[in-house]
Amino acid sequence: MTTTPHDALFKAVFSRPETAAAAPKPLLPEPLAEATDWASLTLEPGSYIDEELVERQSDLLFRADIAGTESRFYLLFEHQSEPDARMPFRLLRYMIRIWEQIEQTEKDMLLPPIIPVVLSHSERGWQVPTAFEDTLELGAMREHVLPHVPRFRYIVDDLAQATDEQLKTRISSLYVRVVMLLFRDGRRLPVSLVFSQHADLLRAIIGTTPLEAIEL
Repeated sequence: MTTTPHDALFKAVFSRPETAAAAPKPLLPEPLAEATDWASLTLEPGSYIDEELVERQSDLLFRADIAGTESRFYLLFEHQSEPDARMPFRLLRYMIRIWEQIEQTEKDMLLPPIIPVVLSHSERGWQVPTAFEDTLELGAMREHVLPHVPRFRYIVDDLAQATDEQLKTRISSLYVRVVMLLFRDGRRLPVSLVFSQHADLLRAIIGTTPLEAIEL
């Protein structure tokens, strides 16, 4: 069960594949974003969060196919209200759980890649390491140790650094853009003020059906 308004909003909006693609798609490496069959984006059931955070389900897992091939990848989408220096470790734990479940039914196949994306709406911005190796105490032997430890970097959508114009440029859906503005500004401003500052977006959405709003 989700227990915070932000968790509930995140789940309600981004559990729909048609809206989930709008946020991380511009953040992925361009060749991957262009090669992805976004119509194949499918929400996978379950949650992979830590047991101590079971009341705060804030992760979503999607599967997507690479157009014209039999390859696929998974997109792990997480939202955070505050920076977490241990996020690389947490994400690694999530990814291992996902691979363990996949391995149970696909023992003779290569494991699919999992790309973690974190949506941050911290007012302070995201000022913690995004690479797993940067959370390890490597010291002077760094270059000799690195080839033998897990290495990955997660993608951060740091809303504290995103201007209105940047959100407009990269998110075509007005519905998703309003949600992102609420995440960005809703902790420091009353929601009514956020809405009044972006009344033009709301006017464009009001009167449409939910599906039409998503497609705007």
